[in-house]
Amino acid sequence: MKAAAIGFAAPLIAIVLLGFASVATTVTRAAEAAPPNAAQFSTASADAGFEARVAEFVESEMRLYPQFATALGDHRFDNEIDNLSARGIGEIVAHARKWSKVFGGIDVKALSPAHEADREWLLAHLDGELPWNEQLRNYERDPGMFLPTAAVNGLIKREFAPLDQRMRSVTAREIAALKNLQAARKNLKPARTPKIAIEIALQQMPATQAYFKHDVPEAFAKVGDGADKRAFVSANANLAAAIEGYAQWLKADLEPKAAGEYAIGADAYRRMLNDADMVDIPLDRLEQVGEDELARLQNEFTKTAAQIDSKHSPADVVRSLAQLHPSATEVLPTVAAGLADLRDYVVGHHLASVPSNVLPLVRETPPYMRATTFASMDSPGPFEKTSEAFFYV
Repeated sequence: MKAAAIGFAAPLIAIVLLGFASVATTVTRAAEAAPPNAAQFSTASADAGFEARVAEFVESEMRLYPQFATALGDHRFDNEIDNLSARGIGEIVAHARKWSKVFGGIDVKALSPAHEADREWLLAHLDGELPWNEQLRNYERDPGMFLPTAAVNGLIKREFAPLDQRMRSVTAREIAALKNLQAARKNLKPARTPKIAIEIALQQMPATQAYFKHDVPEAFAKVGDGADKRAFVSANANLAAAIEGYAQWLKADLEPKAAGEYAIGADAYRRMLNDADMVDIPLDRLEQVGEDELARLQNEFTKTAAQIDSKHSPADVVRSLAQLHPSATEVLPTVAAGLADLRDYVVGHHLASVPSNVLPLVRETPPYMRATTFASMDSPGPFEKTSEAFFYV
């Protein structure tokens, strides 16, 4: 499911696309510097064929995942929403299998090193779709994935188009979201749904309901009255009522029967690590690496606490530091100043180059995200025309 993978999928596609531009420039300059031999001709031809297939794949990916397309800054599909019905899930699986076969059948030896790496990344990305939809069948166990909050918020938070245009897209998505809420009742299986997943969805539900009842109408308050505005008001009211009904169904019908396991199991976890992070270390060894690192950090923590206050325990030192907290009204400006200081330090000490001088806008974490989020970064996609980026706290 793209929702589960978007954290790494969006940068991956961006890296692949930007990598093509970089490699193409390098190949062009090399061609100008020296006459190509037969091997170079062969590699260039294979690379060109690979790039053509990737262009087809990206187009297919954008059409299959319209919410993902919006996040990347491709706004051709803003009037659509991900299809979470049984048919939609089947299309996702077929898509992943088709393109895994396409990229898996390419002669890797004929590609340039950069494109060989691109191919490996794409295969891992595609393989990462299958566990969520075939092995784990996340659509049978995650009630939160059927809520359209992120799909709608993605059209509101950035000013990539006139307000009235974005309102029309929100209207279309809200109408389409009703089908996903209906599909949830068919897809979610009590025997597979963990109680904790329902509890998290219900914990966030009041904020989700408030978002659609208050925040979404407020976002389009400046749009004048007319047919489009009335269509939006109607669609938004219908969706808010449907979400309320969904919450009641989760609590009264699904939660009492829920008996699923939250843990995904060793096999699925191993595959997820391999696909998402290309980590193939055996799990027992990986666990030992983690425990060793935890012990090292605990030792460093103890030494650092002693430097701060040697007369008290590390736990007491932490509690005293936790009291050094800005007031509620000062949290956002304090974080914003801290981010600016961090950037200046990194650049001033030549730790890394920062390609943009645009700082992220520090905002409160949207209420519907707070159950599982401490802080997060929301950057514009590689195709986005606006530079608005948000750091949520």
